[in-house]
Amino acid sequence: MSVNCPVVILHGSRDDVIPQDMGRELGAAAKAQMVLLEGSGHGSNLETANGRAAVESILARVEGGQ
Repeated sequence: MSVNCPVVILHGSRDDVIPQDMGRELGAAAKAQMVLLEGSGHGSNLETANGRAAVESILARVEGGQ
């Protein structure tokens, strides 16, 4: 399967379900940008300030055509 759009992986630094190494491997396989969210766990990263800031930054780049 081929992905023909930008891919971003948000990974919490305190994720106790999926190790960071696995997130990095997935990012490399998908040629994705990986964003490590300091202090976040697994899932619901939009509930943290740094998670929301990361998503807002990504959306601003997409909306700006970058």
